[in-house]
Order: sequence, then structure tokens, then C-alpha cells
Amino acid sequence: MLTGAALIVASILMKPAYQAGVAFTDPELGLGLTIPKTWVIQPPNKKYKDRTIIVMPIQDSSSTATLELIRTSFNASIDLWQTIQLRANEQLQRQVVRQWQQEILGVPMLLTRIDYNERGSAMSGLVGLFYTQTPYKLNFRLSAPAADYDKAEFEFNNVLETLHTLDGSLPKEEDPTRKVEAVKPKKKDPDHPDALPDDPGPKIRKTVAVPNARTIKPPVSVPITVSDRKGALYLPARWKASAQDGNALTLTGPEPGLSVAAKLYTTLDSDPPGDAIQKIAAASLPSFDKVAMRQDSVPTENRAGGTVCTIWRDGSDSRGPLHEFIGYVQNGDMYVVLTCSTSGGKDAAAFRKELDDLIAMTTIEPAP
Repeated sequence: MLTGAALIVASILMKPAYQAGVAFTDPELGLGLTIPKTWVIQPPNKKYKDRTIIVMPIQDSSSTATLELIRTSFNASIDLWQTIQLRANEQLQRQVVRQWQQEILGVPMLLTRIDYNERGSAMSGLVGLFYTQTPYKLNFRLSAPAADYDKAEFEFNNVLETLHTLDGSLPKEEDPTRKVEAVKPKKKDPDHPDALPDDPGPKIRKTVAVPNARTIKPPVSVPITVSDRKGALYLPARWKASAQDGNALTLTGPEPGLSVAAKLYTTLDSDPPGDAIQKIAAASLPSFDKVAMRQDSVPTENRAGGTVCTIWRDGSDSRGPLHEFIGYVQNGDMYVVLTCSTSGGKDAAAFRKELDDLIAMTTIEPAP
């Protein structure tokens, strides 16, 4: 198992416990490790610019383990990260053995241990996210043949004892409620070509509503109550809403057979809307036998003046093509989450157009 926080902190304030090896640093992450000389860092790969891949020999074995050190932008909650790992591995038909947290340098390391088969061979793996308050976080993936996995994890845990920040400071734990600014790529550092600092990595999205001078008030007004506060849900023409039941309504559109589930929330007592739709997407993933496409939008202002964000997923289940829509519309602290899926042959383009039209002209407002 991983060492405790006290030992890890000691390793940064004194000489690392595992000194035999060479220094590995990543300026983008602001982190460094000491790795054994026998570990082989693979040449940079244009296809995987956000990561470093290392091949690890395993003691008394002809097999090797693979370690991927990945720069990941993730600023949501710990629960959401662990849920995503759980659902993704279920979709890949991998067994999640255990999920837990281990404190390193005073910051949680979020861990998921998995067993799976790869080309007929039994494999085991460990996925971790160093939950630091940084633009990019260390996300590692250790994989090895199941018979040799314990030895590979032992070697890796020794290396984790040498984890340190490049500036000598202790990292801070991420705050999922903080505002995230866009990150500009750093210039290439000739002293660290292995870190690929010229690669901007994944885009970190900033939720900003762009003022729209042509805001249009939708014609359909539905009285709502959100956490004992009165308000109104505004919908485009020819859309209707059922009576509110708790925080839920059902929206029906002009096309026969199309219904959209709507749930009402406020950020005062619920998850941020971005977290909410990501959790729904993770929970609904097992309904797909295969996912061909997933597309996440950037939060923007719609024509009705609400901030909207969507997730589209196309794939298939046992009945044939399966299309899924998840989105939210937010105004102030109130927001509505919209979900809809269709299967069995409905045209994806027609399905998307109907829902695009809905979310483009929907907003929510508290009562004056």
C-alpha cells in the first residue's frame, strides 16, 4: 500500500527514501520523481503529447509493467472523479477491486485498483489522480500482468515516496468550487524537452456567459418552485410541461413521442450544474453497449439569456442505435437539468435538432 502522509512529507523535507535512480521532472505539473535507472522512458509520441510512458522491468520476471504519467485537467469534485472511474471501467468490462484515497504531501491521491483481461491475458492496474489545486494534475496509470502486479506496485510505491514539487513548496488540495481561468501554454523549455512544455494539453473550460444583445423571452412560461423559492421555467413555442412533482417535470415537444425529463436545482444546496450533468453521464454509461461519440460543449449563453452546457452521446444498445442528450440551463443560482435518450432507429440528426432548438430557447428565472 502507499505510505502515509508523515513519511511522504518527510521525504520532501529530507533526502528521498528512494534515491537510487535518475531525476524525472515535469514543469507543466510542477512535480518531480526519482525513478530507477532500469526504467525506460519512451520517446515522445505526437499522438500522446499529454503524457510520458515508462516501461518498468519487474524483478524476477520476464514481464514488464507500464506506467503512464499524464497531465489531466480536472477541477470537479472527488466524488465525481471516482464515479467516472467506476462507470468507465464497468463499460470496459473491467472489475473495480477497490477505490480509496491516500494522502500524499497533504493532498489526496484518488486511487482505483482494477483487474481486467487484455488479449486473453489477466492484467491488473492502478489509476491515480493527485488532487492538487493546479491547472494540470498528475494522473497516473500503472498496468502489469496480474501474476506480477504486486511486485510492480511495490516498486512504484517506492518511487512515489520521492514525489516532490519543483519549487519546494507543499501543494494545496483542489477546491472544486473555485473559478478556473483559462491556461496559456508555456514556451518550450530546452532543459526539459521530455516534458513537451509546448503542448497546451486539454483545454480548461471557463464558464462565462457572453452577453447577448438579442436576448428573446421564450413564449411559454411554467410556474416552478425550487427549494421553496418561486420562479418560472421559460420554454419555446409548442413545448409543454407537466405538473411539477418534487423537483421534476416532463417536457413534451411538437414532435410526437419526444419527452424530456427536467429537474430543478439551486447551487445553494446542490452540486454545481457542470458536476450534476457529469454525474448523470457517468451513471447512464452502462446503458450503452458501445459508445461511438461523446461531445461536450463549452458553457455559453443561449438566445433566452440562460447559460447552457450539453453532453451528446451516440452509440448502441441491444435494440440498435442509442442517442443521449444531457444538458443544463442556468440563470443565477437556479438551474434546470434536461435529459433525454432515444433508441431503436430514430435519426440522430433529427433528435439533436429538436433538442438543440429546445435548449437554445429555454431559461429559468426566480420570481421578483
